[in-house]
Amino acid sequence: METDRARAVVCIVLALLLPPLCRGQSPNRKQTPEKRSANKPVGPFEIGMGSDEIARRFGQPHSCLSYPGIHYKPPCSGASVDVYGRKTATNEYELRLTYGVDSRESRLHPKLRLATILILLDRSAKLADVLADLPEITAWCSPDCQVFGRVSGHPELVLWVPVPADGQRQAATLAAGLVLPASDGQHDWSPAVELELDSQARPSSQNAWLSASIKQVRISAIDMTFERRLDPKVWGKWEELGALRDAAP
Repeated sequence: METDRARAVVCIVLALLLPPLCRGQSPNRKQTPEKRSANKPVGPFEIGMGSDEIARRFGQPHSCLSYPGIHYKPPCSGASVDVYGRKTATNEYELRLTYGVDSRESRLHPKLRLATILILLDRSAKLADVLADLPEITAWCSPDCQVFGRVSGHPELVLWVPVPADGQRQAATLAAGLVLPASDGQHDWSPAVELELDSQARPSSQNAWLSASIKQVRISAIDMTFERRLDPKVWGKWEELGALRDAAP
């Protein structure tokens, strides 16, 4: 009798102190929600993606950015910019995601969708290296995009589709509508990627353009109607540099 009582006391003590052993679980295995592997591919951020989908696929942002450039810890408010980080073998990037309100399905319960992505490079890099590290560029602007050198203001490489397909035009129009007032029908939007060069000097040749160092990237939509008004022959605004697939294979 005393032996049985002692065994019962020991079992109760073990159940309290070592519950994993009493339930047939490994003592080193914590019952916490499964975390996404750091190396598991989750795909690129895509313009038009809902904020809820981004949270599911990429988790919480590293920080939030609000005017005038103040960083704070998540959760972020709808008016802030979500900041994610990315490290590759050759560089480090800060991706700043700006959302817009999509009320097409419900005005009372609109959705937040990704409208623009601003990407800051830790170290300036060539176009080919940036394309390898940032799949967001080719996801938004396919290899059929044309590459231009834009020389009004700070020199930039601009990737855009001069004659977008219906799907591309619709996606770009949605992206523009997330951050701008309702279109008056006078705009013709196209997916675009603007890559700001590190140097203030205008590159002197096609090879110089394509090998120039890039310091930041903006993924959004471009108004082709406005761009066409600035005739390159008059303003010297554009230099055609070929298709993206050929310019930076």
